[in-house]
Amino acid sequence: MTVANFTPQPEPEPGLVFQEDEHLYFLDGRPVPSVTQILAEAGLVNWEFVSEWARERGSTVHKAIHLELTCGLDWSSIPESFHPYVSAELQAIEDLDVEVIASEVRVFSRTYGYAGTLDRIVRFRKANYLALWDTKTGPTVPAYALQTAAYTEAVHEMALPILNGERIKKRFAMRLKPDGSYSLEPFTDRSDITNFYAACRLVNWKRERGLTS
Repeated sequence: MTVANFTPQPEPEPGLVFQEDEHLYFLDGRPVPSVTQILAEAGLVNWEFVSEWARERGSTVHKAIHLELTCGLDWSSIPESFHPYVSAELQAIEDLDVEVIASEVRVFSRTYGYAGTLDRIVRFRKANYLALWDTKTGPTVPAYALQTAAYTEAVHEMALPILNGERIKKRFAMRLKPDGSYSLEPFTDRSDITNFYAACRLVNWKRERGLTS
């Protein structure tokens, strides 16, 4: 089923180019690291331990959810074993009574020199506030708190018109599970963004001195 309460996507931001095949971001013609690259190069996550199958699962599920939210998913186009993950997020949207404001939006910070693609901005209808959640198909790790903070502050810096000047109030990991269930895990530490900026400075320092591969 296509979720009917989806808001049309914002237009792509001028100045940001994403090369999907190489997963590279360019801002105003120069390369900038992604949020996930910064976390890895700062030593906060290690993607090398993630299996190729888990990477494929995450990528496929993310694309499938976005398709279902926007134009409808051909469920036969994805492995049946991935269906419960997609269904879990759709169920969460219904259970939590949220309006999906934006999905798979590329964002950036000119101030700190990074870019990335957030998963979802939603409005919790009853409490009437905006939140950002990042979809995960595996266990959550502490670095995800910094990831969501980075996306949130990039959204605020860009002042996306679709938000009409409203700010994102809360951040979550939306963890999807193989049995079709889900858990919404909050990140509440206000120092998350400060710590991410510190990681940015460290990575830039390492890159300037050729200390990264």
